[in-house]
Amino acid sequence: MRLRAVMKTRSPRLLAFNGKTAAARYFDVPTVQINYGRQPDTIGRTAVYVCASTSPANGHWSGQAWEGLARISKQSRASDVPLP
Repeated sequence: MRLRAVMKTRSPRLLAFNGKTAAARYFDVPTVQINYGRQPDTIGRTAVYVCASTSPANGHWSGQAWEGLARISKQSRASDVPLP
């Protein structure tokens, strides 16, 4: 999988999935096992977030996870410390 290779070579501080389906495919688990927000597992040093899909087909979109992601990302950049 190309994303796995990029994650290994680039090791970003943060990875956000746009929807549960993408995250479930990456982690090879059913979507019901994925929650929105910060994930308990990391990929190496990379913090993982799952946010609600921005697709118009998503009839119950919520910006809560996206807002949390933005807040944590800004705090991390401002202080230059690892993500909580």
